[in-house]
Amino acid sequence: AAHIIACGVDMDVFKPADRAAARRALGLPAAAPLVLFPYDPQRPMKRYDLVEAAAALLKSEFPDLQILSIYDKSHETVAQYMNACDALVMASDYEGAPAAVREVMACNLPVVSVDVGDVAAIIQDTEGCYVCERTAADIAAHLRKVLHERRRTTGRQRMAELDVSKTAGSLVGIYQELLFTGKFEYEHNA
Repeated sequence: AAHIIACGVDMDVFKPADRAAARRALGLPAAAPLVLFPYDPQRPMKRYDLVEAAAALLKSEFPDLQILSIYDKSHETVAQYMNACDALVMASDYEGAPAAVREVMACNLPVVSVDVGDVAAIIQDTEGCYVCERTAADIAAHLRKVLHERRRTTGRQRMAELDVSKTAGSLVGIYQELLFTGKFEYEHNA
């Protein structure tokens, strides 16, 4: 039998926090629209070029808009940035099950993403989260909605089933089933 276990989210680290406090702690501007890009912009497949082009389309309306590229940081620091920002944007050419989307959902941060990996399934029916076309114009149009509203989502409720303690419990259950039913074969080559 096949079992699918979703990547878990540490709900104790990735949780909603006060936006103003997170910005102060990180030394970020108090009022500027901040959009999180959770990858190294030098990785071509992550399509930072599209995000930059979308931001350029929004500059006349949001002159102080900043795209914050965060990578190679601790989970705690990433969670702070997630709480400081107004949205996460994803424009990747390909993804599997991006942890960043699950983590921002646990922080109630709006998501604007192209239809990549399992993002559409993760953010479905979450008000304030959008799947858009892989064009600068459509990414900008959806970011515009989020930046005008500047609200949090109810994404954390959606992520409750992916709490790392629950996914770890599922994995333990599968191992126990395999061990106790004799369906687990172990070969040791000395």
